[in-house]
Amino acid sequence: MNLLDTIKKQADITITIHPEDTHPRDSFEDAQDISSILESLEHNPWAWCIVQVTAQWHGLTATDYLFGCSFENEREFRKCGYYDDMQENCFADLATQATAIRAA
Repeated sequence: MNLLDTIKKQADITITIHPEDTHPRDSFEDAQDISSILESLEHNPWAWCIVQVTAQWHGLTATDYLFGCSFENEREFRKCGYYDDMQENCFADLATQATAIRAA
């Protein structure tokens, strides 16, 4: 098994959301979409947020961020293609870090 495959099997993944500083109108043009996001945000932090995906493996950490997100919940985020892409970015970063340590 190569290093990247090992990392994919062994890394611990966490998902964290942060408040998005921008206004939804900066990403959406439809007034109804913006209104819906703002209304949902009153009770749902996933309605307008920054999503952070972090992978940890043998003391190494890699993080990827997605800004301007609007999801119903974490489950919806996990089903979208962004989650898989963000994990892959983290795995690749961990492999790069591990390779650099081996070479040092």
